[in-house]
Amino acid sequence: MTTNNTPILFTENSGGTERRRVIFKFDRIVPIEERDFNLIDKIQAETGGIIRLLFDTFPEPLEAKALLEKQRVSQEALAVKMEVNHVLEFAQEFEILPTVNGLAMGSSLNNGTRDSAIYPAYIYFCQLNDIEPINRRTFTRAFKQALKELDKGEYQTRESNGRTVTNVHYIDKLRTFNKWQG
Repeated sequence: MTTNNTPILFTENSGGTERRRVIFKFDRIVPIEERDFNLIDKIQAETGGIIRLLFDTFPEPLEAKALLEKQRVSQEALAVKMEVNHVLEFAQEFEILPTVNGLAMGSSLNNGTRDSAIYPAYIYFCQLNDIEPINRRTFTRAFKQALKELDKGEYQTRESNGRTVTNVHYIDKLRTFNKWQG
C-alpha cells in the first residue's frame, strides 16, 4: 500500500507495475482541527482486525479479486493515472485501425510532420504542455503500453519506404490539436 497527497509516478513502461496497481483516490482534505495525529499508530494497532474484516467481507478470494480488477480499470483510476502519465493522456487521442496503414512513427528530426507521424505529434504535445519529452525508443514502449491500458487494441507496425507505419490514427485530428493548444 502506498499513499501520497499526489498520484505516485511510476516510470516503468512495460506494464508490470500497471497490471498489479490498484488506485483508490483519497482526495478529501481533512481540516487540521479534525486530523488525528495518532492515526498511523491506531491503524498499525488494528491491522489484524482490518485483515480479519477483509477475510470476513470477502470469503471468496475471487470475488475480492474481481472487485479490485474493476477498480483498476475504473474512470476514477484512469483519471488519476492520466495526471501522472502524460503518454497515457497523449494516447487517448488515438485509435487503432484494423489495417497497418495509419500514421508513421516518425522521429524528432521531422518535427513538422505532427499531422502524419506519432512521435513528432508527441513532441508537439510536450512543448504545448511544458513537459520534458522522453526519447523515441522509450516513448514507443510507453505508447504501446498506454494504448493497451486504454483498451484501444493491438499496436502493429510495418516498414514502408524506410519508415515505420503503424495502425494508429487520430480519432479527430482537428479537435485534438485544438484541445492541446488550449
